[in-house]
Amino acid sequence: MPRPKVPESQRQRAAEACKFCREAKKKCSGTAPCTQCVRRGLEPDCRMTYLPRGSRTIRPSITRASTAGGRRSRASFEHGSITVSTAASGSSKTRPRRHIEIDKEPSPNPFPMSPSVSQQESEEPEGTQPESSLLANPSRLLRSAHGEQVFVGGAAAISFLQTVRQVVVRQIGPSPFSHNDGMETMLEAASPEARRSISSDEVVDLGDQQRLDYLKCYYTITEGLINILDSGDQRELMCLTDSISIGVTSPFDENASADKAAWPSKQSSHLSDAIRDMVMAIGAQCSSALEAQDHSFTFFRKAQRQAFSGLLEDPDLDMVRLFLLMAFYMLGNCRRNTAYMYISIAVRAALALGLHSQTMYMCEPKSHQCGLLKVWISVRILDKLVSSLLGRPAATAGTDARPLIRDLAPDCDYGSKYLVATCEIVEVINDINNILYHGKDVTVPVVEQLLVNIDSWKRNLLMPLEGPEELEALGDSIEANRMAVAKIHVSCLYYFAVTLATRPIFISSLNSQAGNKIHHPPLAAACIEAAVYLAQTCADALKAGLLERSMCILKALVFSAGLILGVECFAKVSIDLETDRAFQGAMDVLKFLAGQSPQAAHYLEILMSLATAITERRSKLNNAGGSRYVSRLFSLESLSSVSAGNPEGYTEEEPSWASTRAVTEQGSFDVWPGADGGLLNWSELQFDDSDLHIDWQSLSVF
Repeated sequence: MPRPKVPESQRQRAAEACKFCREAKKKCSGTAPCTQCVRRGLEPDCRMTYLPRGSRTIRPSITRASTAGGRRSRASFEHGSITVSTAASGSSKTRPRRHIEIDKEPSPNPFPMSPSVSQQESEEPEGTQPESSLLANPSRLLRSAHGEQVFVGGAAAISFLQTVRQVVVRQIGPSPFSHNDGMETMLEAASPEARRSISSDEVVDLGDQQRLDYLKCYYTITEGLINILDSGDQRELMCLTDSISIGVTSPFDENASADKAAWPSKQSSHLSDAIRDMVMAIGAQCSSALEAQDHSFTFFRKAQRQAFSGLLEDPDLDMVRLFLLMAFYMLGNCRRNTAYMYISIAVRAALALGLHSQTMYMCEPKSHQCGLLKVWISVRILDKLVSSLLGRPAATAGTDARPLIRDLAPDCDYGSKYLVATCEIVEVINDINNILYHGKDVTVPVVEQLLVNIDSWKRNLLMPLEGPEELEALGDSIEANRMAVAKIHVSCLYYFAVTLATRPIFISSLNSQAGNKIHHPPLAAACIEAAVYLAQTCADALKAGLLERSMCILKALVFSAGLILGVECFAKVSIDLETDRAFQGAMDVLKFLAGQSPQAAHYLEILMSLATAITERRSKLNNAGGSRYVSRLFSLESLSSVSAGNPEGYTEEEPSWASTRAVTEQGSFDVWPGADGGLLNWSELQFDDSDLHIDWQSLSVF
């Protein structure tokens, strides 16, 4: 007669054991790390197996080409397009799978299954077992400057930063990168009200050159992102009087042009003054001079007072444009939560006016439809882009702009075409955020389909980005710079979309390094490659003098790419020159932006601490030597660096990151002789010709 089942509360053995205890047949405590691994010093590598009952042995790889009966979803590059092809075998209802070939046992799910779930899975047929899940970054609750909890979704770079910290701390232990006082705080600059107060009748005197400089900066940093000024507004901005204040009436207010009078907004002139003030405030943000900062703050406070003077009682077009400009200003002022709320007000006002409905445009003259549509597209771009960067739901969710975009006249100016391109790629980015990070539907076929959507957008661009002919036609002018910045914004958003879609695969590759040799899956390689292109594009733009110091969207994109490049540099056994230089380029761009943006300075500090962790990891592997039988006992380097008579010793100005790069520049790709396998036991990338390949070069900036 069989012995009765022992209740779980009375069991003396753990239901699960770690890999080392299972192989050594030792009693495991069932915790990670277990007591046996703690005693052996194997805490970082201690993981529970959570294998199904009866399946404790290591299963051979099922990804060989000779494996019979297996389905494989493969995206291939054929005739300049991405197509998904699936071998026909088995049930047609089975979801296509893509298996990653590895030499050792894959690591378990980061969120382990319970023993009961493990036991249930063993009863499923082998052919119907679900593929291992690929989990995106979890969302976080951070503290605002006032101590309130704010939500940050998994798509945000701040959430990805926490995952990178976990990877680093498992390898080198606690460090300034992985542990600091601001880990649970969302950086927000001080409120403008707390810094300075102004009187309602304060006048700002601007010279002609200052006004033109601010206007040029405004167009530069907003090109390709928002476009809410029609031709009449632009002419009015060029003819402003030198003394700009809330009490001065523009000569265009009395004798408005026919185009201006036909707009549906019949608001008094003070809101138009507020919009002009916001344009000057955003332009003045680009300068670090104290005078320019005073101008920027004064213009913003006046516009803000006018925006709230009516307590948001009557929505009109000027309200939509004003709150959109105020949100953009707050992004440059490092107040993302405030910008998020201002965008929501602009969206609700736009919906109240019917800018999302085709019926509204049918009631307007054809000459005015383009201007109204540009305002609505700008609202959608800023709403969905900021929401995706923060990992939050968008206010324009549930509205479709594609029918309206198709009605946009094909002969609109180049700025409108780039605006449409930005709107379409931001729609894809928002879909990625909803599917992968909110819906948690993270599977390889889903990621591949999202990449197909991105590639479809690239091939349907209204205006190609690869040719420099248009720039040469414009010559060295403000228009040429504006077009170049529009291309930079569009292309960087494209690269960001690819990294956002493939980042869960990249994270899964980081968390599954248990064997001696593991090949990066092609989708993870695409994530790294897109991050390299994004950083290189911004670094090249910086060298060309195209960037201003208040690029509020680019700094977030560069930081996200820098984290991917940094953790890749941390993980590779041999230095990849291209990845290493792209990581340095990302830090150079953030260093330039940090002169004006505290948020960019914070991003730079994080990447520099990550660079220090990379140097520390490489130094440890370099000093470990190639033999386990002998190690260095004494070195004269420590004495020579502190010797007073040695001028060649330690130099304080030379960062540790520079010394590592110097080794790379000399051509020594394997900086750790004798190290087998490499950092985290990863191997070099190996690609299959039939694996996913994206034609990255077809989307050059110039």
